Amino acid sequence: MRVLHIGKYFPPYRGGIETYLHDLCVEQLELGLEVDVLVHATNVTLRDTTECITSDSGKNSGLLCRAARWFNVSFVPISPTFIFSLKKLLNRQPDVIHIHVPNASPLWLLLLPSARKIPWIVHWHSDIVTADAPLWLRWAYKLYALAERALLRHTTHIIATSQAYLDASLPLQRWRHKSQVIPLGLRANSIPQRPLQRKAASSRATAKILFVGRLVHYKGLDILINAMQFIKNAELWIVGQGPEFNTLQDQAKSHCVADRVTFFGAIEQQELEELFCQADCFCLPSRDRTEAFGMAALEALCRGLPVAATNLPGSGLPWVASHAHHFCLFEVDSPKQLATCITQLLVECSEGTPSAHVQQQFNLSFQSRALLDLYEHKRESST
Repeated sequence: MRVLHIGKYFPPYRGGIETYLHDLCVEQLELGLEVDVLVHATNVTLRDTTECITSDSGKNSGLLCRAARWFNVSFVPISPTFIFSLKKLLNRQPDVIHIHVPNASPLWLLLLPSARKIPWIVHWHSDIVTADAPLWLRWAYKLYALAERALLRHTTHIIATSQAYLDASLPLQRWRHKSQVIPLGLRANSIPQRPLQRKAASSRATAKILFVGRLVHYKGLDILINAMQFIKNAELWIVGQGPEFNTLQDQAKSHCVADRVTFFGAIEQQELEELFCQADCFCLPSRDRTEAFGMAALEALCRGLPVAATNLPGSGLPWVASHAHHFCLFEVDSPKQLATCITQLLVECSEGTPSAHVQQQFNLSFQSRALLDLYEHKRESST
C-alpha cells in the first residue's frame, strides 16, 4: 500500500504536528507501507527539493518532497509549484491521501480529477479559528471556510486527536458521522525506559521549570513569567523561538524575574534532552484551543517530569492529563493558580518516573496500526 501524506512543514522545522508527521512516516515505513510526503520548504526558496525518509531499521525508505516556499502571507505558505509537485506524486499512484490540517495547500486536490479518484483522510490537528483568533483571521476564515467545507465534503474519513476536541470543533460538527478519534503518540524508542536522573539544583535556584515550544501569544508564556513572582527558589528555562521573544524578555524584566528566566532559543535535540534531564517540572500554560493536544506535555510526562498545564475547555490537554499521576491543571490566565500548581508539584514529585500507562496509551506504533486498518478499509470501499 502506498500512502501520500500532505502536510504544512516537516523537520527540521520545529512543531508538534511536524514531529508527529515525521514519526508517523517512520512507523509506517517499519510496517512496510510505501510512504510519500509533500510539504513546504522549511526555508524560503524558489526550488523544490526531494530527499529520503528512512525507517529505523534502514530497510525501507520513503520520498519527501519539499515544495518551494516563496514567501508567507501571515501563516499561509505561498508555493506556486506545490500543485506541480502534487501531480508528480499522484503519478506514483497512492492508495490513500492522508491530509494534515490546518494547511491551505491541500485545497489544490479539489482541482485535480486524478486526486478525486483516491480516498482522502483528513487528520484534523487544530481548528483555524479559536477564541483567541484575531478579528482579521475571523473575517478571512469566512472565505476560506467555503473551500474547507468542499475539502471535508469529499473526504472519506476525518481523524480528530481527542474526543474533547472533536466535540468542541465547530467546523467538524456537520461531519461527525465520518469522524473518528485516534490520539497522537510517541515512538516507542523515543520514550525513556527508565527514570531520568535529576541533577542537583544550582546554588541560586532549587528547582528548574521547563517550557518547550514556539514563543507565540497562545502559548501563554506571559502568564508563566508572571507566575514566577510567586514561585520561590525556582528558575524558568524557556526553549524555543518565535515573534514573542523580545516581548517576553521585556516582561521578565518588568516583573523583576529576569535573573531567574533563561531563554535558550532553538537548540539541538541532544541539548534539549539534557534540559529534560535536569528539569524538575514542565509547564504548558497555553490559553487557547490552538493548543489542541499538547505533545510537549506528553513528551515531558514520558520522561518522568510532572506537568502543570492549562485546563483548556475543548482541548485534548485535560484528557491527556487524566492518564497521568503527576499532572496539575490550572485555569486559563491565572498566574497565582499556576504558581500554586507548580509549587505543589515540586513538593509532591521530587523525583518523577515515567508512567507506563501514559507510554502505552500514547504509543505511536499502536496508532499506526489503527491507521493502517483505516487505510485498508477505505481502499477496499473505493474499489
